Amino acid sequence: MQHLNPKEAFDFLQANPEAVFVDVRSEMEYMFVGHPRGSILIPWVDGPDWEINPLFV
Repeated sequence: MQHLNPKEAFDFLQANPEAVFVDVRSEMEYMFVGHPRGSILIPWVDGPDWEINPLFV
């Protein structure tokens, strides 16, 4: 898996408009911390029990 810093991710998305940014943080982080414009939320874990999302993959 390739890891990108925020600038690299932005540049990649600009150069590849068909690409999709999948945000795997919790719904609370997505809503209250913020998220990249156009990102899609698919939480890996989510509250209140913080169990792994069985539908993640």
